[in-house]
Amino acid sequence: MKPVPKVSIIVPMYNVERYLIACLETITAQTLHELEIILVNDGSPDRCGEIAERYAKEDQRITVIHKPNGGISTARNVGIRAASGEYIGFVDPDDWIRPQMFSKLYEAAIHSQADAAICAFYEWYEDSGQQIKVDYPFLKPAAEGETAVQEGVLLPLLSGQLHAFTWNKIYKTSILKSHDIQSPEDMPLMQDIVFNQNAVSYMSCVVYVDEPLYYFRRHSTSNTMKFRPDIFEALLRLMKEKELILDRLSLSQSSRLAVNEWFIRQTLKVIGMEYGKTNHLSYGERKTRIRRMMASEALQQALTFTSTGRNTFEDTLLYGIRTGNTTMVMIVSMIYNRLMSTGRSLKRSISVVKRSVTPQA
Repeated sequence: MKPVPKVSIIVPMYNVERYLIACLETITAQTLHELEIILVNDGSPDRCGEIAERYAKEDQRITVIHKPNGGISTARNVGIRAASGEYIGFVDPDDWIRPQMFSKLYEAAIHSQADAAICAFYEWYEDSGQQIKVDYPFLKPAAEGETAVQEGVLLPLLSGQLHAFTWNKIYKTSILKSHDIQSPEDMPLMQDIVFNQNAVSYMSCVVYVDEPLYYFRRHSTSNTMKFRPDIFEALLRLMKEKELILDRLSLSQSSRLAVNEWFIRQTLKVIGMEYGKTNHLSYGERKTRIRRMMASEALQQALTFTSTGRNTFEDTLLYGIRTGNTTMVMIVSMIYNRLMSTGRSLKRSISVVKRSVTPQA
């Protein structure tokens, strides 16, 4: 009978032939040998499947699953269902990891009998070669007990303080499978956030390794801030998921305040993206979309929890939303996007807008 792997590593693959070999080399070179490596070929049109099969012939720890293209969530979920390790980890196929990553995460998790372990990471910018360390000084080495996890890990996830990436963490397999924690396959965006906050909501111990063990590749063509017409609907769905957790765990009023403030900030960002370079909608189409966001029940409800923004830009936008002044919101959002590219004074420009725009829809 084969021993149970200590960690199952899931790698979803689609159109990443250029990066895959370098990624797999760092996974197979892990100092933790008791691994199960699950490569999920999500109908990739390039040579990902062929490369994966070649590695599987050379390393008996590797299993390759071929499936029709369905998106990254379907690939991850197939991997979760196939996993047999004590813990599950994820690696994106265009990234790479340090040799000790999974040994350090596993040892930290086992030492505290933790349900999950998190590590710091490097952001590596493809166009410049620059790398930036990203860590979480607010996380304790070990959050033990449901209250400690809820206050120290779950709330930072719900409020956007803690990144919801899947790849700098390992999760106890029994937690994911017993609570049917999966990546939502019907969401085009923000799937990692739903996955992580749902998983952590069932945990009673989470540990943190304050060492960057993962290299996250930031592509020069990253779509992080690109306009997407469906992004606000995804944000509304995510907010509903957060509210379900707040209600199920009866979290405090201060937790609700933090989550609602997060939702307001994200909505303001989405409104600003209406003026991104990749949005080619007409003025009238943008105005209709912005007016719909301003009038959404979720945003109006969130506004009852807070009165001011974090800066002049947010204060002005919130004033425009509260007074139903779509014109002000549109102008300020447009100016903000332009100023971010020129570095000009945001405060001075917004003061001009507030004097010149009358409160009309």
